[in-house]
Amino acid sequence: MGRQLRIHGPLRLRGGSYMLGGVGLQDVLRGEAPPLLGQGWPGPGTEASLPATQHYYRNGTVETAMATPFYPMASLVWYQGVFAAITVILVAGSLLGRMNIGAWMMFVPLWLTFSYTVGAFSLWGGGFLYHWGVMDYSGGYVIHLSSGVAGITTAFWVGPRTKIDRERFPPNNVLLMLAGAGMLWMGWSGFNGGGPYSANIDSSMAVINTNICAATSLLVWTWLDVIFFGKPSVIGAVQGMITGLVCITPGAGLVQGWAAIAMGVLSGSVPWFTMMVIHKKWWLLQSIDDTLGVFHTHAVAGYLGGILTGFFAEPVLCSLFLPVTNSRGGVYGGVQILKQIIGGAFVIGWNIVVTSIICVAIGLIIPLRMPEEELLIGDDAVHGEEAYALWGDGEKYDNTKHSGTSDDLTPPHKASSDATQASPYPRFLPDLKKEEEMDIFRKAKSIRMVSYRDKYLTADEDVESVIQGEYQHPQSVWTVELVEYRDAIRLRSCFGTYLTASNIPLLPGVTARKAVQTMSPPPDPAIEWEPLRDGMQVKLRSCCGNFLRPKGGLPPGRNIVTHDVPHLPNSGNKLLWDVHVVEKQAGSFSETMDSIIEYR
Repeated sequence: MGRQLRIHGPLRLRGGSYMLGGVGLQDVLRGEAPPLLGQGWPGPGTEASLPATQHYYRNGTVETAMATPFYPMASLVWYQGVFAAITVILVAGSLLGRMNIGAWMMFVPLWLTFSYTVGAFSLWGGGFLYHWGVMDYSGGYVIHLSSGVAGITTAFWVGPRTKIDRERFPPNNVLLMLAGAGMLWMGWSGFNGGGPYSANIDSSMAVINTNICAATSLLVWTWLDVIFFGKPSVIGAVQGMITGLVCITPGAGLVQGWAAIAMGVLSGSVPWFTMMVIHKKWWLLQSIDDTLGVFHTHAVAGYLGGILTGFFAEPVLCSLFLPVTNSRGGVYGGVQILKQIIGGAFVIGWNIVVTSIICVAIGLIIPLRMPEEELLIGDDAVHGEEAYALWGDGEKYDNTKHSGTSDDLTPPHKASSDATQASPYPRFLPDLKKEEEMDIFRKAKSIRMVSYRDKYLTADEDVESVIQGEYQHPQSVWTVELVEYRDAIRLRSCFGTYLTASNIPLLPGVTARKAVQTMSPPPDPAIEWEPLRDGMQVKLRSCCGNFLRPKGGLPPGRNIVTHDVPHLPNSGNKLLWDVHVVEKQAGSFSETMDSIIEYR
């Protein structure tokens, strides 16, 4: 859960449901694998063809002090199953916001079966890397290196996010990210401490080294942020914590405390350098959209940790964990660092090849990437719901689909056309007279409405659609009609049609509704709009509580007009319109009507 919160926090608000839904599905798929596949695979080999380094007793047994574990097989299945689930969550961090959910459901079991298990059984399951003496105490290679490499490889095949998301991708909730990071740090002590499957000196060293390295790495990353950017970033501190935890993982119980400090210094600086400097200069990394920088925080930090483990590995601690008891780090005169480099290179190469094959195969069956229309909308298109119910939001949750209720939410009126059939939302009824908000429209006979994109609210020539037009012409002029006994207006086009809040979804399964033209005669509530002043700007609220909203982004949704509610706390500004008065009401003496209400 901590990992999911940590990944969810940095996302944009409209991607929250997608992220939690996607990683939740992969957790279910991972849980189905053991009973479906049955007994675990044997290791790919029993002995290595590489130069052997084992030391044998005279009776032929391998010299090792590793304790014999005493625990049910179910405990091992669950423990290792959670490791596998975490790995796929990390892969998802590189793909969030754009991978087709169906393709993701196919990717998870295939990747776990053909990529993850090979690395896991090679290093942990008695495979050739294990017997040759490659060290991976708790998943630096099996989990973090493989997920970082697989994530950036899959991101290459899926393609980047929209240009808007790549240019501006603010986190939706830093506090939520901090909560997840705290849970993650606490859980990582069990993650690494449980590596030996016993409570011994190895597990104790693993727990203390985990915290030492993470704390050191967090401080180093924060210092670098202050030195180069002038401020200590909270997000940067979390990144530094993550790289420290990842770096110590392959050697948590195999190095001494002073070595954990040294590893923390390097894990807080090397991934920072690759993320902040190399990534911005190397065209290959710039061409691949790694959403949360998983390559830097997990692949780079994981490989770095494996190599440093080969440099700092303490012989006595190694003898408690490995079958190759004469393994020792470079500072102790050993050649373990070479084994670590080769073992990491195998994991990298295997993941690049197998992940690419899986992506290509899935792409032949189902698109890897979400449609562009869904990318522009986000959660609404994928799940038909929002991650948050903030002020002004939450109306998109459909009780008839998500609960056992059958409440009739239909407004108490009967629409006069297909475009104005019963809305799924309760009708908005104003409480007070708002003379100030109606002042502009009481004195105007006809107006033009200009969106934040500097385009005009326009009645299309098909006499049905409402679009955003580039130029001033008669179709962008709307006649103002005041609604009797209510602070609301009707806007009539040059075709005699009215601006209407229809119940036609923008896309199937999406809660945003189209704004259209209809010939519905008054008093149809669907053609009534309540003006709301925000400083010198205006919003128009429909009878169902939504706001007239211009769509932006890529075609074909670039010039569409909907009635919707804001997705992000700061997206309310996109609901504001300039009002250009074309003709005043007869007898108006207000000089203020000669000015243009500025939007920005």
